[in-house]
Amino acid sequence: MEWCARRDLNPQPSDPKAYALHSTQSYLIQYNLIYCGVRRTVRPMLYHLSRQKLIGTKQQLAVILNLSQRRITDLIAAKIIPPRGKRGFDLVASVKGYIAFLKKPTGNLTGERARLVKAQADLRELELRKRTGEVVLRSAVEKQTFELNRQARDAMLNVPARISGILAAESDQAVVFRLLTQEIVQAMEGRVGGPGA
Repeated sequence: MEWCARRDLNPQPSDPKAYALHSTQSYLIQYNLIYCGVRRTVRPMLYHLSRQKLIGTKQQLAVILNLSQRRITDLIAAKIIPPRGKRGFDLVASVKGYIAFLKKPTGNLTGERARLVKAQADLRELELRKRTGEVVLRSAVEKQTFELNRQARDAMLNVPARISGILAAESDQAVVFRLLTQEIVQAMEGRVGGPGA
């Protein structure tokens, strides 16, 4: 591998973004790590970066990660980025922690999208089943059930009024049983009529 040192160090710029880039370049120049090839790996650079501590401020870390300083504070509170040390933030450890956080399958966005797609598909299926008549409104079913139950109750309560006179005149138990059974069946079927009907 070809590595070459760059000797063109500029004075520190005042812009925080340029300063962060300048600090990284200064580090790479100091350790002779500027890569001078196109298709080479950068493992030696990563090895040296992982063994050295690059210290920076919260503003520099925010510029490197392209985040706001408030988001950096949130990531520190969530223990994704290591807290500030005595001299400042360990930039390498902070970047590694943030990359690990981004690689972790949180499921938040992906899971929410999957739930949204499933809910939309379920809604379309429900609308289709409603149009074909497979599904009806619950309120309509409850109303119809209430009406049927009320009619059945009224029919059963009318049985004694309709056949009590006839039953009082009968002395044969089998005839009384047959008349009662016939009247109850008619009431349950909704065919309310007299005992001779």
